[in-house]
Amino acid sequence: MDLEDECYSELAEIADYALELYRNKEISQIRILYTHFVNSVTLNQTGYFASSWKEQREKKESAQTIFEPAGEQILDTLVPMYVRSMLYSYYLETKTSEQASRRMAMENATDNAEELKETLELQYNQARQAAITQEITEIVGGVNAMEGVSS
Repeated sequence: MDLEDECYSELAEIADYALELYRNKEISQIRILYTHFVNSVTLNQTGYFASSWKEQREKKESAQTIFEPAGEQILDTLVPMYVRSMLYSYYLETKTSEQASRRMAMENATDNAEELKETLELQYNQARQAAITQEITEIVGGVNAMEGVSS
């Protein structure tokens, strides 16, 4: 069993537990908060609110659709499947957002390190050049002093 299957199994258990609480009327709604991935720069915190089964049924009852097996049985089967798949989808979207954020952070860190490296190289080269210039000046000064003494 790979990591994704294990992850889906855990999320399915969570979804089933939340649905059981909902069915037993211990909670009035199911809320899923996740990070919506727009692109690698834009991430939005979003909430998904599952509407009540009663609202779902009222919407279905207004349409003249015949279900086989019965509508209740379909809802009892499809709603848990839907919630599990939505939970897994939101999990994947959140993981994608997390990886995009990490990539952007690493890219920014790399850019900052490169900029710092260039600044330090410039300072080092300037200090080295100043030391070389100082040595040349001292040598020339020494040569001039020796010429002045010998004349």
